[in-house]
Amino acid sequence: MTATDKTPTNGREAMKAKEKLEEQYFNGELPKLPNLTAPGAKVLIWTMTMYVVGEVVATSPEVGQEWIVIKGGSWVAATGRFSDCLKEGKFSESEKVPGHGLIQVLKENVVLCLEWNHPLP
Repeated sequence: MTATDKTPTNGREAMKAKEKLEEQYFNGELPKLPNLTAPGAKVLIWTMTMYVVGEVVATSPEVGQEWIVIKGGSWVAATGRFSDCLKEGKFSESEKVPGHGLIQVLKENVVLCLEWNHPLP
């Protein structure tokens, strides 16, 4: 590791860092992450092919697969500058799903799930 940033610089150091994190996790020393797919959570979901935003209603196993069901959902065509989107809660372009805005997202296709602390579009 370098003295300034403590980032592993070779394979051996990386393995040691990984083992230490695993040990801390299993000993309960690391903070537990919030469940972003719990009902009531507002999320921005980046799938393999698109972004969607909405409020989680449920997760449901269907035919051996796990789905995230959201309401008030919108398809996000363009986020604009991603960091600005997350800070300001605004998209360059989004389209509301008609009706209740129900969207089912297959968990296997989720690349990234982020907490959305802004009003839904």
